[in-house]
Amino acid sequence: MVRTDPTRPAPPTQLHRAIEGERQVWLGLLRGLTRRPDIPNGAEGFTHHRALAPVRWTGAALLVLEVGVVHLLVPAGPVRTVLLITGLYGLAWLAGYLLGAGPVRPHLVTGDRVVLRCGLTTDIVVPLDTVAQVRAHRSARTGLATVQLEGDVLSLVDNGGTSMELVLTRPLTVPGPRGRAVRVTAVRAWVDEPGAMVAAITSRGAPSGRATEPDATPRPAG
Repeated sequence: MVRTDPTRPAPPTQLHRAIEGERQVWLGLLRGLTRRPDIPNGAEGFTHHRALAPVRWTGAALLVLEVGVVHLLVPAGPVRTVLLITGLYGLAWLAGYLLGAGPVRPHLVTGDRVVLRCGLTTDIVVPLDTVAQVRAHRSARTGLATVQLEGDVLSLVDNGGTSMELVLTRPLTVPGPRGRAVRVTAVRAWVDEPGAMVAAITSRGAPSGRATEPDATPRPAG
């Protein structure tokens, strides 16, 4: 898994990330079916998937319908069997992806760090003693990339933007777009309930900033 930590080596190769992503798909499916999100003991989890969940799961439901229609229309035989197996595999993979990239991999706040998650494999680990300020702040973003870099600000995007910002006391090296290591002085992320996550972080000693109005001006992807 791609993690950021000042003591860790350079990010894994693209092949390693692809293999890890596939593993996270099936682990996500297992965690989702057993209702066991990846929240370690002593940590608090904060979701970041709910805003677009209805749209994403509607797409999954349409795929279920498509598999059923194909099964009914194709005559019995090897071709239908292959199509059915392929369709069921695709459904399981999609469910694992949606679960693994969302409900079972929430952001985390522990006693000494904040872990901001995006997709299947990206974990941005921010030690609490490097947080200069945390605030609920809505910022719009453009582009399809979920990990975006603008200057020295990293954004983990969902629902068209971010809703919380961590300003750092010093630059951190973190995995940026396509897993490349980048140096940042602030990290923004989408959180379903930013106020609750800000409160959890500040309760552990991080300074809080004033919640601000949304930035309505979309910014280009980094």
